[in-house]
Amino acid sequence: MHMIRWLFVAGAVGLGLASPLAQQSDTTRNPLAGRGDAVAAGHRLYDQTCQSCHGAAGRGERAPALDSGAFTHGNDDGDLFHTIRAGVPGSQMPPFPALTDEQTWQLVTYLRSLAPSSAGANASAASTGSAA
Repeated sequence: MHMIRWLFVAGAVGLGLASPLAQQSDTTRNPLAGRGDAVAAGHRLYDQTCQSCHGAAGRGERAPALDSGAFTHGNDDGDLFHTIRAGVPGSQMPPFPALTDEQTWQLVTYLRSLAPSSAGANASAASTGSAA
């Protein structure tokens, strides 16, 4: 009986240690993806924080354009989150560690909204006769 109780406690401790690891692995998925309120909040943050370098609507000025959906330092949401938070060493892209997780995800959501949708790109290609 004592052995069974010990196994139960050991299992509970093991589950308790595994739980934070499972939560951490989910942090690279944008919890705000596709939410209109997050796009609007991200747009406001972008205008305050990013527009002076990346231009209106991410079209690029002093820094690379962000409206294509393709990014130099990774195309996953987690990559964008990390680039915003950590910056790009050796470049003019500074880190933004003061942004909260929610604010950073709002920026990622806004940046995703700037990319042409595949449906819109296919319709445009069909109307011009070019291949997508």
